[in-house]
Formats: sequence, C-alpha cells, structure tokens
Amino acid sequence: FTDLVATIFERSGWTVKKELLMGTLGAPVELGDIDVLAIKDGVLVLIECKKLQMAKTVSEIADVCNRFRGGEKDELRKHLNRVDWVSTNIPRALKALGWCDDVNTLKHALLTSTEMPMKYRADLPIDSADIISYKNLDQWIGNLVSVDNIP
Repeated sequence: FTDLVATIFERSGWTVKKELLMGTLGAPVELGDIDVLAIKDGVLVLIECKKLQMAKTVSEIADVCNRFRGGEKDELRKHLNRVDWVSTNIPRALKALGWCDDVNTLKHALLTSTEMPMKYRADLPIDSADIISYKNLDQWIGNLVSVDNIP
C-alpha cells in the first residue's frame, strides 16, 4: 500500500522517500518511521498509510476508533509525534535527506485504504480533512498547492 501511495506522489512530480526511519533524520528511533515523505514546491508532506478493512459491525467500529483516537501510544498519536518532531526540525530533516529545498508548508495525513469511522469523530487531535481514504488521495494532493503556511 505504501509503494502505491509513493508512486502516486511521484507521478505528480513529488520527490518521495518511503518507509523512512525517523532515526535517519536524527530523531529518536522510538518514533518509528514515516510511511511516505514527499516534497514539492516548498510543501513537505508526511503520510501515515493504513491498509484497513472496512469496519462492518459496531464492535469493529469501536475497535478502529480506539486505535486512532490520539491517546498515548495509539496509532494516531505515533503519527502525530512524528509530525511534531519533523515540524520543529525541518532544516535538520532536510539536511539528513540531502535535500536543499525550501519548505514553507508542512502537511500530514492519515491515509486509509477505505473509509474509516474515525474520520467522523469531532474529538480527534487531527483535522478530519487530513484523514483521507485512498480514493480521495489524488484530490487531496491536488489541494496541497493552495496551502501556504506551516501549522
């Protein structure tokens, strides 16, 4: 799934690294890896890819929502911790990658292989517009050029 997402960015002219260990950027290794990191025209993007099956029962919906609520050590929090580190260390990260690009915008997303119920929760520490399903990836990428500030 990560390979497919990286290819879509590359076809749109982005420079891409996939499954990038945070330690290679100078971050603590406990932060894990960035599934897809892409840069183009001053925009740096961090994508957390999740190949998930559609939640069909109330129990499955509850399980997914619990795994992605932004609480300590859950799957969403791990992604947000990586985003926080990169956002405060952009020059260091770019230098570690050997990239000389200027970055004026940092965007990130939780990308799922199918629509997921956590997108509709109002209490998450991520904007619902940044929880995207694979079918909406091209549109999300197309909207990146209109973004003009670092969160």
